[in-house]
Amino acid sequence: FRARFWIKYSLSKSSEILPYQLAENENRIAKTFPKPHTRIILEPYIAYDLYLFVYCILHIEYCILRSMEYKYTGIILNKWDVGETDRIYSIYTLEGGKIRSLAKGVRKSHAKLASSLENITLADITIVRARGLGKITGSIVEQNFSALKQDCDALLETFLSLSIFDKIVDFDSSDKDVFELLKNYLTAVDQLAQSEGSEKYLMLRLGFMIKLLDALGYSIEVSSCVICQSSLDENALNFNSEHGGTLCASCGKENLGGSLPIKANAIKMMRLFLKNDIRAHVKVRSTLEDCDSVRLVVDDFLRWNTGINI
Repeated sequence: FRARFWIKYSLSKSSEILPYQLAENENRIAKTFPKPHTRIILEPYIAYDLYLFVYCILHIEYCILRSMEYKYTGIILNKWDVGETDRIYSIYTLEGGKIRSLAKGVRKSHAKLASSLENITLADITIVRARGLGKITGSIVEQNFSALKQDCDALLETFLSLSIFDKIVDFDSSDKDVFELLKNYLTAVDQLAQSEGSEKYLMLRLGFMIKLLDALGYSIEVSSCVICQSSLDENALNFNSEHGGTLCASCGKENLGGSLPIKANAIKMMRLFLKNDIRAHVKVRSTLEDCDSVRLVVDDFLRWNTGINI
């Protein structure tokens, strides 16, 4: 930058000097740089070429920085404090799947980005990254889910859902269907929180987990017996996570190890979860006993296939 200053200064003092005028303007150039302050005396055309060179280098650096800027539409899943004032954020994005990035200084009292990077927030996020985690430089909130965040029961179920989501979804694997499923789930919980329907939060979480597992390839078979493919009766039904679905009465007797008894209404609920949009799950009629039966099945299936203990 010092060289750039001297070049600009020399050009401002000798902007009318052309190469064929050098001889008649030598005295003027000498006066431009007084001897006590002169580091390097440059001829005007050399100074101009050097200035263009420096300008090109700076422009290239600017273009490189712009090429490392990425814009995402993402949902904040989790965050961790690092250092004195920084945080690392886990974000599921529409464009790049699950990513992690660093936000510097967001724990300071006057930090502008802190409010737009809270958990359970849909935002347009700008990240500058050449390698590693990169740095979050901007965030604009699209949807805040404010009603959800004011309901303790909704927050407990949502935090549990996002914690499991963060553990089973891989990095840098974008999936539009999974992103829309997550967004619709948060929207459904937020709308339910506005109508004070706290008894439905557990059912929504179970429906979200079943649809998420199905979208990730962990399909749960509930339409027929997973072993003999026969239709299911309403009596003596079992669920076996090792086989990946429900068992009829006869197959359940042969595979008692690791099987869980399941109610017929719980199986019907799981079928409805798989067939319908998650925003319609609030219309499903169920009892607390049915929800507990589905919860045991989902927890056991997660434990067997992903190693997550809830």
